[in-house]
Amino acid sequence: MTRQTVAVGAFLSVCTCAYPQELGHPDASRAAASGRTASKRPGFGRGPDIIISTVNSVHSFGDDNGVSAFSTGYGVCNIGDAAVEYDGNTNRHPVITESMYRLEAGRFEQIGILWTYHTFFATRERVCGPCLYPEGVPLGIVLGVGCSSWEPGWITGVQHWLGPRSQVNAHTGEFRYPYNAPPSESVISRRLQVHNADLDPDMNTGARYFAEVLIVAPDDAAAGNAANNASYREVVVTPYDGAACRIEYCADEVGSTEAKQPAIRAWSMSNPDVVETEVRVPGEGRFVLAAAASDLGDGWWHYEYALYNMNSDRSARVVSVPVPPEVPVENVGFHAVDYHSGEPYDGTDWPVAVDDLGVTWATETFDDNPNANALRWGTLYNFRFDTDAPPAPAELTITLFKPGTPATVTAASIGPGPPL
Repeated sequence: MTRQTVAVGAFLSVCTCAYPQELGHPDASRAAASGRTASKRPGFGRGPDIIISTVNSVHSFGDDNGVSAFSTGYGVCNIGDAAVEYDGNTNRHPVITESMYRLEAGRFEQIGILWTYHTFFATRERVCGPCLYPEGVPLGIVLGVGCSSWEPGWITGVQHWLGPRSQVNAHTGEFRYPYNAPPSESVISRRLQVHNADLDPDMNTGARYFAEVLIVAPDDAAAGNAANNASYREVVVTPYDGAACRIEYCADEVGSTEAKQPAIRAWSMSNPDVVETEVRVPGEGRFVLAAAASDLGDGWWHYEYALYNMNSDRSARVVSVPVPPEVPVENVGFHAVDYHSGEPYDGTDWPVAVDDLGVTWATETFDDNPNANALRWGTLYNFRFDTDAPPAPAELTITLFKPGTPATVTAASIGPGPPL
């Protein structure tokens, strides 16, 4: 089976985002200091370009009714050639959201989501290279060219700084400010919530876990630099031991950050048979589709699909996999992460239909229910089934949720071929 390599950018560690030597040229320095865009230089993004350079310091807050709450610290770098706005008193600042994923038995699933953390202050550290801060601008309200900043995990989980995802357009970077939301009612409200059953080592033998941080910024999005805004890191989950972990479940980071890469990349990184395809909505956001076919023996195959919506505001409501009419389909499944803490979205699983054209999962239309369980930004859903046909190249169809043109996009992937 052939893996399709669809790279967003080279892996970037915290210390490999250093700037080329020409950054020190006086003209470039004066342009950055004045807030103007400097001339295009090799390795630089045009305009503001903020990335998550590190994922670190996972903080555990406790659990309530079988659900544990976390938040993740992170570092950012501005690898562009103009400052990123960071004004916490307006809607001209970045917001970040966090997710947790589990890789187990050939399935890569999203098992937890945070609301959005509203940033309010940027430091001017030099972790990523020389930091050029605009002259005369008060400290904290911009992230200068080459500058870095960071937030610890306990800060990104402060509940009154967390606003609903539903009030953010991840494609444009626009969001409601000040946000409105129902009050926090427990220790897990608004935070990155994960069901304890998804963390229990006795129920998830051999499972690996990954934390993802995704940043959305209005000026970064306007400059067309949002494709590199997600980074992830593997984490280890520890059950209560009465000592280091004093609550139901704790999580600590391991390994290194895979910067400028969404967490779905971890599946193909661990399994070369995973077929990965980037799907761009013309003039809008992007999805990533990952798929794998597993030989079950006796001529049967299991097909597993994970579709990640990174920043498409139009979202997705239908996924169709072509299957030859004579091929039987069994064990059809669907998985979606739970929204929580008063987000308005309906969490109903997508119904499935199997006919001569294939297998189709679909939620309600936007006209019928604007809060239907569409695949929205920063979210991953799973689709699966078994057949007795081996894998072959296939084109999946994704129908978008919000009205617009085009109504559908396609993804070159794999699916059941003609029966042997």
